[in-house]
Amino acid sequence: MSKEPEAMRMIHKIQEEIYEDTKHMTVAQKVAYINKEAQELEKNYNLHLRKTAHAHK
Repeated sequence: MSKEPEAMRMIHKIQEEIYEDTKHMTVAQKVAYINKEAQELEKNYNLHLRKTAHAHK
């Protein structure tokens, strides 16, 4: 049995944390959560992500 690479362990840990944060949220709450996280990512890394038509509603 091979050992899971560190990068994959990190990804799985992050996925589990997101699941725990959002598992009891409604769809609208999950959308708000994702939008908030995306805005923080843009700010922290000086990114300019393209907004979709759905993001403007």
